[in-house]
Amino acid sequence: MKITVRLLIVVALGSSLAAQVQSYEQIRDLWAAKKYDDALPLLLAYRKEPFGRKWQVDYMIGTSQCHGSRHSNQGVAYLNNVMVYKQVPDSARSAAEKEIQFCQKTASASEPAPSFELIPVSGQLADPATVSGKGGYNFVSPKSVITNGKAALTPLSVTDLKKRVFQYGQESQALAEAKARAGGNPKGYVSNGFVVVCTRFCEIPLEQVPVCLRRYESPMQQEFDILPPGQLVTVYIPEEIRDVPLLAQKLHGVTLPPGTLAYSVLEDLSIVGIYGEGCGSLAHELVHLSIKSNFGDSPAWLEEGLASEIAVSGPQPQGFRFGTSWRDSTLRKEWTLRPSVAQLLAMNWSDFAAPDAASLNRVAAIHAMAAVFVRYLDDNQSLRKIYVGIRDGRFPSDGTPPVSDVDIVERELGKNIASIDADFAAWFQKQKP
Repeated sequence: MKITVRLLIVVALGSSLAAQVQSYEQIRDLWAAKKYDDALPLLLAYRKEPFGRKWQVDYMIGTSQCHGSRHSNQGVAYLNNVMVYKQVPDSARSAAEKEIQFCQKTASASEPAPSFELIPVSGQLADPATVSGKGGYNFVSPKSVITNGKAALTPLSVTDLKKRVFQYGQESQALAEAKARAGGNPKGYVSNGFVVVCTRFCEIPLEQVPVCLRRYESPMQQEFDILPPGQLVTVYIPEEIRDVPLLAQKLHGVTLPPGTLAYSVLEDLSIVGIYGEGCGSLAHELVHLSIKSNFGDSPAWLEEGLASEIAVSGPQPQGFRFGTSWRDSTLRKEWTLRPSVAQLLAMNWSDFAAPDAASLNRVAAIHAMAAVFVRYLDDNQSLRKIYVGIRDGRFPSDGTPPVSDVDIVERELGKNIASIDADFAAWFQKQKP
């Protein structure tokens, strides 16, 4: 189901009022009134705020630079960045591609501006919402599907999902509503910002779940500046792996591919997944929820690779101790299908989703390549520099040309991308199974 939203422009703010604009809605209306040069600095400032990185903001920045100030290189870079976001709808991708064509033409020739198409730029990220899933490849069966794409069905609106988000101090209400949503006679426990609900028989001690997840928060913050969401996170724990899809249908109205160990939904700050000998799968999803506060446009390879490595890591007070895992075995098995480093860095979230059984092995190789490449960067003591460089350095504030992920990786490793790929291959062959 796709919903197209047309903007209703009810307020057109004059240039003299631009300095007084503060809210996202006011900035959006200023941009919609085609006052691009007034909207541009406000959009750039808004982008630096917590959760300010949205595809809508980058779209408005890019179009403002192309139609207003005529900074075509910057404009194209921001419009291309729209494609990076996990939850961008197809209509926005199409509109961004059209604007890129216009921007590139105006850079080489003087042409009249095309009719400007207003795309959905509402405050919500997507409607219907999407889920992030951790696939069970190698855990459930060879036919399991790794999924990080859109769910097959979701009747719940973003507005309804956001009603499930509670602030600190509202733990009792959050727990009561979460247990009611789970149904039956579930057990519940609240501690350290986590509302934990366990369905069916639930033999695990629930108090272990928040303690386990909290072990990941400090190293995430210390090493990568990834902060907890700042609101209560609800964790639903089924009794068995096979119950995860059933909970997905019940809680969020989504149909997941088989073999999904865990998934998360940003809009209601929820995680659904099993708790076995540890909380690695849940920690994987916590990365997806937490990274959005200051890195909403994290590229797929970096976010998914980091989340996957953190899930199998040993959290330390100041960082993580990464090591070999089942993903190494997967990469060895599917080596001929793995993308090169250059190809990996160019991939978006759709590349990490298996549309059918025939593509499963290829997608498994992509997931494994992303995770192991992140560990390679960490082993070269370059992971944090590259992480921060991509987060903060792709759009220089001094107006110099945009920088690509490849540029940043090459700069930090001191090699061109082909040499990096060859070095990675040699390094991986030396890793112990």
